[in-house]
Amino acid sequence: MGLLKVTAGSSFSDLAPVQVNRYPVPINNDLFEGILIVRINGFDESTLPPPPSHIPHNMALHAEEYFKDRSRQFSFQVEGRFKQKVNGDDLFWDISFPYPLQGLPFFTPMVVKGLQYLDPATEVDFYAKEQYVRSSVLTIMNAINAWKPTGGLTTDEQAVIDEDFLSPPSATTSRTSVSGEDDDAHSDAGSIASTNGLPAPPSVITRNGSSERILHPETLQNGVQEDMALIISSMRRASLSAGEPTSPTSGKAKVEPPRSDVAKRRKFFLAAENRKLVNFSPDVIYGFESFNPNMCFTDFTAKLPGLSIDVKKYFPVKRIVRVRMCSKDGKTTYFGMEIELLPSEDGSAWSLATDGVGSSSTSGSKKGSRESLKST
Repeated sequence: MGLLKVTAGSSFSDLAPVQVNRYPVPINNDLFEGILIVRINGFDESTLPPPPSHIPHNMALHAEEYFKDRSRQFSFQVEGRFKQKVNGDDLFWDISFPYPLQGLPFFTPMVVKGLQYLDPATEVDFYAKEQYVRSSVLTIMNAINAWKPTGGLTTDEQAVIDEDFLSPPSATTSRTSVSGEDDDAHSDAGSIASTNGLPAPPSVITRNGSSERILHPETLQNGVQEDMALIISSMRRASLSAGEPTSPTSGKAKVEPPRSDVAKRRKFFLAAENRKLVNFSPDVIYGFESFNPNMCFTDFTAKLPGLSIDVKKYFPVKRIVRVRMCSKDGKTTYFGMEIELLPSEDGSAWSLATDGVGSSSTSGSKKGSRESLKST
């Protein structure tokens, strides 16, 4: 079948092995501080290096429970804060292939058109030197959440959280082969309690000498649940500052996304002018999750209804997929990961000099990354 190697770090030149299905990877650089969680259904954990001793046991991901009764083949989950304000129209999720795909099937143009029909914000270029699929984080993510790291909600933030809202229908999302959707028994639909009311989680980040919450216990087992409350609150404040009209009864801005309906959120943010209304603030922790029931990374096959495609044959040189969070023009990278399928006889998969939990761009950043996983 081959050996699956997953590495991650602040950039593609700064990668270290990921404890897939076991523990989060700390990311700490000049742009972003947080954690990356990689879950892959069926991943052989016996191929991993020993887990580092300094990660507490209560940080375990419980991947077997996560995938139980779910059709997801993988989950890439990010939680953390941006160290500078980032506009919503300048934060993208990028999937690229450093070794060009070749011999693509005749129906590839139809697949591309299908992706762009489902998400017009998606950019696809299979003729570039490094082929890629790139889309706005606000449209491609299966779930987005936000919370204050130390509580201390403002009055308007609490007002949005306390608002009554209708739970989304049982199928809140439409499927796409890039972002991936779930139609399983563990649907993410339903009433969502604000994460701002949860007890202190087992992991913190440090900033200016203070400890702040970053990871909620529920996300270790269940992933991110959609709740746009704090993002909506920030959009309303921006609207009021600009003198734009709001609802006299609820304070709602004239234009804003739904709080918990993923499909409607994606549709709302297809418009660039709506994405520009969002600013990701350094004072807020954001959670993002992308999952997919179609792409099986353990053997590089795409599983579609009634059809299984062997993707390996389109990788004539090396079977590598790169995933990163980046700016719209691709020039700024917040963090990245690399997924490579090696021949099973290749015994050098974990030859990188590392303690096995990810890396950062400087020695000082590495120290901060390790500190970010200390338990409370």
